[in-house]
Amino acid sequence: MSDLGQQSSQEEVESRITAAYAAEGYVVETEDGIRRDVRARNDAALAAFKGREATSKLDKAKASLTPGELYQHVFPSGPGADGDPEQLDAEDRAAYERLKRDCWALTLPRPEGWIQRQLASAGSTSVLCRAKVMRGADPVVGAYVTNDPILIIEDSVSGQIEGLVRKADNLRRHMDMVLGRHPELQQRVFAELGRGIKRTAAALPAPARTPEAATRS
Repeated sequence: MSDLGQQSSQEEVESRITAAYAAEGYVVETEDGIRRDVRARNDAALAAFKGREATSKLDKAKASLTPGELYQHVFPSGPGADGDPEQLDAEDRAAYERLKRDCWALTLPRPEGWIQRQLASAGSTSVLCRAKVMRGADPVVGAYVTNDPILIIEDSVSGQIEGLVRKADNLRRHMDMVLGRHPELQQRVFAELGRGIKRTAAALPAPARTPEAATRS
Protein backbone atom coordinates (compact mmCIF):
# COMPACT_ATOMS: atom_id res chain seq x y z
CA MET A 1 0.00 0.00 0.00
CA SER A 2 1.29 3.47 -0.89
CA ASP A 3 1.93 6.11 1.77
CA LEU A 4 -1.19 7.93 0.54
CA GLY A 5 -3.23 4.75 0.82
CA GLN A 6 -1.96 4.07 4.35
CA GLN A 7 -2.80 7.62 5.40
CA SER A 8 -6.28 7.33 3.94
CA SER A 9 -6.81 4.00 5.71
CA GLN A 10 -5.66 5.41 9.05
CA GLU A 11 -7.94 8.40 8.66
CA GLU A 12 -10.83 6.01 8.03
CA VAL A 13 -9.96 4.05 11.19
CA GLU A 14 -9.92 7.28 13.22
CA SER A 15 -13.25 8.27 11.70
CA ARG A 16 -14.80 4.95 12.74
CA ILE A 17 -13.41 5.28 16.24
CA THR A 18 -14.96 8.73 16.54
CA ALA A 19 -18.24 7.31 15.21
CA ALA A 20 -18.15 4.63 17.94
CA TYR A 21 -17.70 7.36 20.58
CA ALA A 22 -20.54 9.36 19.07
CA ALA A 23 -22.89 6.36 19.04
CA GLU A 24 -22.58 6.11 22.83
CA GLY A 25 -22.71 9.87 23.42
CA TYR A 26 -19.04 10.09 24.43
CA VAL A 27 -18.45 13.29 22.45
CA VAL A 28 -18.53 17.03 23.02
CA GLU A 29 -19.26 19.76 20.51
CA THR A 30 -16.47 22.26 19.90
CA GLU A 31 -15.91 25.06 17.43
CA ASP A 32 -13.75 22.66 15.45
CA GLY A 33 -16.39 19.94 15.38
CA ILE A 34 -17.00 16.82 17.44
CA ARG A 35 -14.32 15.79 19.96
CA ARG A 36 -14.10 12.43 21.71
CA ASP A 37 -14.98 12.65 25.40
CA VAL A 38 -12.47 10.27 26.94
CA ARG A 39 -13.68 11.00 30.47
CA ALA A 40 -17.19 9.86 29.54
CA ARG A 41 -15.72 6.64 28.15
CA ASN A 42 -13.70 6.12 31.34
CA ASP A 43 -16.73 6.72 33.54
CA ALA A 44 -18.63 4.09 31.54
CA ALA A 45 -15.82 1.60 32.13
CA LEU A 46 -15.89 2.31 35.87
CA ALA A 47 -19.68 1.93 35.93
CA ALA A 48 -19.34 -1.49 34.28
CA PHE A 49 -17.80 -2.83 37.51
CA LYS A 50 -20.46 -1.46 39.86
CA GLY A 51 -22.59 -4.15 41.44
CA ARG A 52 -20.16 -6.88 40.34
CA GLU A 53 -17.85 -7.12 43.38
CA ALA A 54 -16.29 -10.55 43.92
CA THR A 55 -16.85 -11.82 47.46
CA SER A 56 -14.91 -15.11 47.18
CA LYS A 57 -13.25 -17.46 44.72
CA LEU A 58 -16.67 -18.92 44.00
CA ASP A 59 -17.98 -15.78 42.30
CA LYS A 60 -14.69 -14.31 41.03
CA ALA A 61 -15.28 -15.50 37.45
CA LYS A 62 -18.84 -14.19 37.42
CA ALA A 63 -17.76 -10.79 38.79
CA SER A 64 -14.89 -10.43 36.31
CA LEU A 65 -14.90 -8.67 32.98
CA THR A 66 -12.61 -9.83 30.19
CA PRO A 67 -11.20 -7.28 27.70
CA GLY A 68 -13.95 -8.09 25.21
CA GLU A 69 -16.70 -7.99 27.81
CA LEU A 70 -15.56 -4.61 29.12
CA TYR A 71 -15.48 -3.31 25.56
CA GLN A 72 -19.05 -4.50 25.03
CA HIS A 73 -20.16 -2.63 28.16
CA VAL A 74 -18.45 0.60 27.12
CA PHE A 75 -19.11 0.47 23.36
CA PRO A 76 -22.22 -1.74 22.95
CA SER A 77 -22.77 -0.34 19.45
CA GLY A 78 -19.09 -0.40 18.47
CA PRO A 79 -17.44 -2.51 15.78
CA GLY A 80 -17.40 -6.17 16.79
CA ALA A 81 -19.49 -5.61 19.92
CA ASP A 82 -22.02 -8.10 18.58
CA GLY A 83 -19.44 -10.80 19.32
CA ASP A 84 -18.28 -11.50 15.77
CA PRO A 85 -15.18 -9.35 15.07
CA GLU A 86 -13.94 -11.84 12.47
CA GLN A 87 -16.57 -10.51 10.07
CA LEU A 88 -15.26 -6.93 10.24
CA ASP A 89 -13.46 -5.24 7.40
CA ALA A 90 -9.87 -4.09 7.94
CA GLU A 91 -10.76 -0.60 9.14
CA ASP A 92 -13.47 -1.73 11.56
CA ARG A 93 -11.19 -4.49 12.86
CA ALA A 94 -8.46 -1.93 13.55
CA ALA A 95 -10.98 0.36 15.27
CA TYR A 96 -12.27 -2.57 17.35
CA GLU A 97 -8.78 -3.56 18.49
CA ARG A 98 -7.90 0.04 19.42
CA LEU A 99 -11.12 0.66 21.31
CA LYS A 100 -10.87 -2.63 23.20
CA ARG A 101 -7.22 -2.00 24.09
CA ASP A 102 -7.97 1.52 25.32
CA CYS A 103 -10.80 0.25 27.55
CA TRP A 104 -8.66 -2.55 28.98
CA ALA A 105 -5.82 -0.14 29.76
CA LEU A 106 -8.13 1.49 32.33
CA THR A 107 -7.99 -1.73 34.39
CA LEU A 108 -4.26 -1.52 35.05
CA PRO A 109 -4.13 -2.97 38.57
CA ARG A 110 -1.17 -0.90 39.72
CA PRO A 111 -1.78 2.23 41.87
CA GLU A 112 -1.57 4.49 38.80
CA GLY A 113 -4.31 2.58 36.95
CA TRP A 114 -7.28 4.81 36.14
CA ILE A 115 -10.01 2.70 37.73
CA GLN A 116 -7.74 1.87 40.67
CA ARG A 117 -7.24 5.60 41.27
CA GLN A 118 -10.98 6.29 41.07
CA LEU A 119 -11.64 3.67 43.73
CA ALA A 120 -9.05 5.30 45.97
CA SER A 121 -10.29 8.85 45.42
CA ALA A 122 -13.86 7.77 46.22
CA GLY A 123 -12.70 6.35 49.54
CA SER A 124 -13.55 2.80 48.50
CA THR A 125 -11.75 -0.09 50.20
CA SER A 126 -12.23 -2.25 47.10
CA VAL A 127 -9.15 -3.27 45.12
CA LEU A 128 -9.11 -3.83 41.37
CA CYS A 129 -7.41 -7.12 40.47
CA ARG A 130 -6.59 -9.01 37.32
CA ALA A 131 -6.48 -12.79 37.23
CA LYS A 132 -7.13 -15.83 35.04
CA VAL A 133 -10.82 -16.75 35.04
CA MET A 134 -12.77 -19.35 33.12
CA ARG A 135 -15.01 -18.61 30.17
CA GLY A 136 -16.45 -21.94 29.19
CA ALA A 137 -13.47 -24.29 29.05
CA ASP A 138 -10.95 -21.52 28.37
CA PRO A 139 -8.86 -19.63 30.95
CA VAL A 140 -8.75 -15.94 30.07
CA VAL A 141 -7.61 -12.78 31.83
CA GLY A 142 -10.33 -10.90 33.65
CA ALA A 143 -10.50 -7.81 35.85
CA TYR A 144 -12.65 -7.52 38.95
CA VAL A 145 -13.03 -5.53 42.16
CA THR A 146 -13.09 -7.08 45.61
CA ASN A 147 -12.82 -6.55 49.33
CA ASP A 148 -12.12 -10.21 50.02
CA PRO A 149 -8.76 -10.59 51.87
CA ILE A 150 -7.89 -13.92 50.21
CA LEU A 151 -8.52 -12.60 46.70
CA ILE A 152 -6.56 -9.41 47.40
CA ILE A 153 -3.57 -11.39 48.66
CA GLU A 154 -3.65 -13.93 45.83
CA ASP A 155 -4.46 -11.69 42.87
CA SER A 156 -3.00 -8.34 43.93
CA VAL A 157 -0.26 -8.66 46.54
CA SER A 158 1.32 -12.03 45.68
CA GLY A 159 1.98 -11.10 42.07
CA GLN A 160 3.91 -8.00 43.10
CA ILE A 161 5.98 -9.99 45.60
CA GLU A 162 6.74 -12.65 42.99
CA GLY A 163 7.85 -9.88 40.65
CA LEU A 164 10.26 -8.63 43.31
CA VAL A 165 11.64 -12.16 43.79
CA ARG A 166 12.16 -12.55 40.03
CA LYS A 167 14.04 -9.26 39.89
CA ALA A 168 16.24 -10.40 42.78
CA ASP A 169 16.98 -13.66 40.96
CA ASN A 170 17.85 -11.75 37.78
CA LEU A 171 20.14 -9.50 39.81
CA ARG A 172 21.90 -12.52 41.36
CA ARG A 173 22.53 -14.04 37.94
CA HIS A 174 23.80 -10.70 36.65
CA MET A 175 26.20 -10.38 39.59
CA ASP A 176 27.41 -13.96 38.98
CA MET A 177 28.14 -13.04 35.37
CA VAL A 178 30.07 -9.88 36.25
CA LEU A 179 32.09 -11.48 39.06
CA GLY A 180 32.81 -14.53 36.94
CA ARG A 181 34.59 -12.26 34.48
CA HIS A 182 35.97 -9.73 36.99
CA PRO A 183 36.46 -11.38 40.40
CA GLU A 184 38.61 -8.43 41.45
CA LEU A 185 35.41 -6.31 41.60
CA GLN A 186 33.78 -8.46 44.29
CA GLN A 187 34.28 -6.02 47.16
CA ARG A 188 33.00 -3.04 45.20
CA VAL A 189 30.08 -5.02 43.75
CA PHE A 190 28.92 -6.22 47.17
CA ALA A 191 29.28 -2.72 48.57
CA GLU A 192 26.96 -1.44 45.84
CA LEU A 193 24.61 -4.36 46.43
CA GLY A 194 24.49 -3.61 50.15
CA ARG A 195 23.53 0.00 49.48
CA GLY A 196 20.85 -1.18 47.03
CA ILE A 197 19.41 -3.62 49.56
CA LYS A 198 19.16 -0.87 52.17
CA ARG A 199 17.37 1.43 49.71
CA THR A 200 15.01 -1.37 48.70
CA ALA A 201 14.23 -2.21 52.33
CA ALA A 202 13.51 1.46 53.03
CA ALA A 203 11.12 1.63 50.07
CA LEU A 204 9.16 -1.46 51.11
CA PRO A 205 6.20 -1.17 53.51
CA ALA A 206 6.88 -2.11 57.12
CA PRO A 207 4.29 -3.66 59.46
CA ALA A 208 2.64 -1.12 61.76
CA ARG A 209 3.72 -1.50 65.39
CA THR A 210 0.87 -2.45 67.69
CA PRO A 211 0.59 -0.80 71.12
CA GLU A 212 1.48 -4.17 72.68
CA ALA A 213 4.66 -4.43 70.65
CA ALA A 214 5.63 -0.86 71.53
CA THR A 215 5.13 -1.66 75.22
CA ARG A 216 7.29 -4.79 75.04
CA SER A 217 10.10 -2.90 73.33
